[in-house]
Amino acid sequence: MNAPSWAIIFGDVPSWTPRVQKSEEDTTTSKKRYKNTSRTMPNTKPCEISVLVLLLAAVAASGCSVAREAKENAVIYQLLEDGDTALARGQLAAAEESYGRAKILAAKVPHLDLVARALKGVADVRMHQRRYDDAYVSYLEAAATLAEHPGFNPPALAVIFTLAGQAAARTDDPKRALPQFDRAVQLLTGFFGPEHEEIARALHGSGEALIAAGDAKGAKTKLEEARAMRAKLLGEDHPDTRSTAKLLEKISR
Repeated sequence: MNAPSWAIIFGDVPSWTPRVQKSEEDTTTSKKRYKNTSRTMPNTKPCEISVLVLLLAAVAASGCSVAREAKENAVIYQLLEDGDTALARGQLAAAEESYGRAKILAAKVPHLDLVARALKGVADVRMHQRRYDDAYVSYLEAAATLAEHPGFNPPALAVIFTLAGQAAARTDDPKRALPQFDRAVQLLTGFFGPEHEEIARALHGSGEALIAAGDAKGAKTKLEEARAMRAKLLGEDHPDTRSTAKLLEKISR
């Protein structure tokens, strides 16, 4: 009688062996079967089979983990999309709820880039609500989170710094905006070179912050640089170029 199948898997063959009377014909047939089998079966030890079983179990568990993570990511992306849609429709409470849920789920995975995106969404809602101090804090939190992500996108981080500057420029302490615009310009210059639309946007924001802080001279310098860059990249008749030129004209009176 053969040993139980579990003994082969775990390499623990029972010490007992039932005594069964076999005829001479049974014995001969058994020997032939063993001889034929030994030619085709690999010489695998019980412990080797045990390792194989454990490896297969590990692969199966890994597959389940990947599937679970993919499902969680799909939920997070859907929440972020829902937040964007609600924000575009002016449904601020719904947008903030979707971004908040996305932030919680993304933090559990964790996906720092998705956490940062959710935090930026929350900050965008607060800008629409004119809660500028809260928006400023949320933008900085989003920037700090994205900066921790390996291989983060510098332009994406620069955009968040620019938004943080715009929020701070509308608070009672507009000077807080200036370091954020400077960080944005530094990141964008290192990535795109000395001239880019987003660089001009950050320079324009710096000019607005300096106006709010009462530094008209410093504002004029930033705005002139922004206007020249926008005129070169976008043309004199572009709305952004006209906006900067109009602000320059206002402070030059």
